[in-house]
Amino acid sequence: MSDSIPHPALSGRRVLIPGGTGGVGEGAVRSYLAAGAQVVVPTRSKERAEEFRPLPGEAATARLHLFEHDYTDFAGAEALVATMVDRLGGVDDVVAPIGGWW
Repeated sequence: MSDSIPHPALSGRRVLIPGGTGGVGEGAVRSYLAAGAQVVVPTRSKERAEEFRPLPGEAATARLHLFEHDYTDFAGAEALVATMVDRLGGVDDVVAPIGGWW
């Protein structure tokens, strides 16, 4: 069995992963970064963003975008999309990791 998993070429894709700092979401973030995507992970606090930033590794940090946003209501979700459009030019994909390790 191979140690490396092939990833589709996603270079240039702008992927939003709400919940990306959680246990399940972190795996999705790592996979999309490995495939070359620009990955946006919203966090509700600057502290959590700072804790999470080094986890995917130095090679991916240029494509990892941590935005502090509360996206739990429509206004917050619209503001998050507006931030992505402003900073990255749009949103191509949204991945919603669900579940947990408990």
